[in-house]
Formats: sequence, C-alpha cells, structure tokens
Amino acid sequence: MNDDKLDKYLSFGKWIVAALVIIIVVPQLKNCCNCPQNAKYKSTSAQPAGTTDETDKVKPTPVNSLEEIPVNEKGIYTTPSKKKRIINHKAAPVEEDPDATSYIFQSDKKYLQASLLPTFITPKKGNQMCDAAGCPDHCNYDGVKRKEAKTSVSKGQKETFKSVTDFLVKFADKHPDVDMPSVIKSSNGRVPLEDFNVTITKAWLFCFAKESDEDYHLVIGTKKNINDPNNRFIIVEIGGLPEKQGDDRTKLIEAQNDFFKIVGDPVCESGYFWFDDGNDPIPITVSGSIYWDIEHWSKKKESIGTHGPSELRDRLTTVWEIHPVTSIQELQ
Repeated sequence: MNDDKLDKYLSFGKWIVAALVIIIVVPQLKNCCNCPQNAKYKSTSAQPAGTTDETDKVKPTPVNSLEEIPVNEKGIYTTPSKKKRIINHKAAPVEEDPDATSYIFQSDKKYLQASLLPTFITPKKGNQMCDAAGCPDHCNYDGVKRKEAKTSVSKGQKETFKSVTDFLVKFADKHPDVDMPSVIKSSNGRVPLEDFNVTITKAWLFCFAKESDEDYHLVIGTKKNINDPNNRFIIVEIGGLPEKQGDDRTKLIEAQNDFFKIVGDPVCESGYFWFDDGNDPIPITVSGSIYWDIEHWSKKKESIGTHGPSELRDRLTTVWEIHPVTSIQELQ
C-alpha cells in the first residue's frame, strides 16, 4: 500500500471515530444529569448556611445511625452525649464528592464521570471511602499526596489560641496562601513553617464529611452564629492512620475515638453532615499539627480551589488547617 492510500484510510478512520462519538457519547452527555446513578452528583445552587429550604418543611424522623439519613434529607439523631440533634445530610459539591468511584481523570476544576461514557467502556475505578485497612472504625490513610505530613504529628512546639480568628490573625494571615506553593514545593513531610502544634481552646463545629482518603473534614468557626459577618472558618481534619505502629498511630486513633464520642458512629457515605443547617453547632476544643493543604490550592488561578461545603465556600478564606487533629473534645 502506498503512502497516499494509507493517508486516505487513516483520514477515513478519523471520520468514523468522530461519527461514533457524536452518535453514542453526545446523547449520553446531554441526558446524564437525569441519570439515577448521577443523582448524588447533580449540581444544585447551594442554600446559604443557616437558611432553610423545601426539605425543612418535612418533619425529621428519629434515626439510629447517621447513614440512615438520605442525601438532602434530615433526621433526629441522639449523639453520644445524649443530646438529640437535627442532622442535615447534604450532597457534596460535584467537584469535591469524596466518593470518588467513577472518575477517569481529574482536571483543575472538576472530574469527568465514567458514567457519561458508553457502557462498553470500562471506567478506571478510583479511591473509595472505607475501603482501607481498619475501616470503618479506625481507617488507615490511603491517599497519596503529602502522606508523610498528613499521618504524622509534629515534634515542634505547642501554641494556644483562644479562637479560630485568633489563630488566623496571629498565624495564617501572616503567611498568605499565595506564598505557600513555593514553600511546600514537592515536600512529602512537613516544612519548617508547618512544624508546630496548636490548641484552639474554643470553636464551633458546624459540619463534617468523610473523604475517600479516609480523612474527615470538619468545618469549625469562631462564633456560634454561622451568619455573623465576623465569623471566620477553617477546616480541621481527623486523619486516616499511618500504617506503621507507633506513637503517631496511637495519637491518631485516640483522635478518631474523640471524634466518634462527639458525632457518634463512623460514616462511609459521601456528603456533609450539618448540625441543623449550621444553626446548632457543637462547642469544641481542638488540638493538632499545622498543615497547608496544597490539594485545595488552584495553581492555574493562584487562589483557593474547591474547599469545603458550597454553603461556606466564600467564607473559607485559607487552606491552612489543623491536620492531623490529635485531640478534640466537646465543651459542656
């Protein structure tokens, strides 16, 4: 076969592939939002935290487990402290859904779901919640990025801050996020700026979510009123465990147990669990190691990327965190 004929065949083949994409894939893309399997990924405009929506007109029913509460519904749950709380289970943002079971590739902004593809194409299976050793009670960390830092406790000094705002003003605001990528670089362990421990003596826990790397994301704030314009928020993380036995693993198991004493049993469901839409936060004191979360920083935009629940996206103003948490206690 000469080169001219080969070029013609290759060109013809490209047109065939393009036609198949239009015939098979495009209709599925058009209708994907209505597919039942994509219901939990469906994007909706987020209600501001502390407000009500149609689901609030439905009387919540008692549940024995947080996982009994369907996404976008609520239940009455008795916490280990014997207090009955209204819990809202809200879907995680599409681009931050912790249940990463159907992603075939990730971009800076969002994921492409494998369910958009024809059924004869086998998707690449991603990480899932509660699929690590020790789950669901004491899960090992099974993420990749900066694993050493996330699963270790700093050996550095200890500092105490009276509130979230106190920590942000005295530390995080002095080390802007935009400066940190050049500090972190490709480090797997802690950099010197992260190498110390903090205690926030009083904060308010508004919601939490389980992530596919087996960490729990907790959103805490300075003030009880979530809508107070002076309220400031950060994320602290109950970390997945290091595989290696030792002091760090022991401390992180204790932190997981502390957390379960506050919220109850472990969860393996995606989405954020809110304490009455943020209107009934839990007063806590929390300690742990400082960490700058490069995974929630957008290199393209040089700004904070997907970070926390949609309702508080504009109010989580830094990716400085306490990670891992070594102690968390409910205040009476």
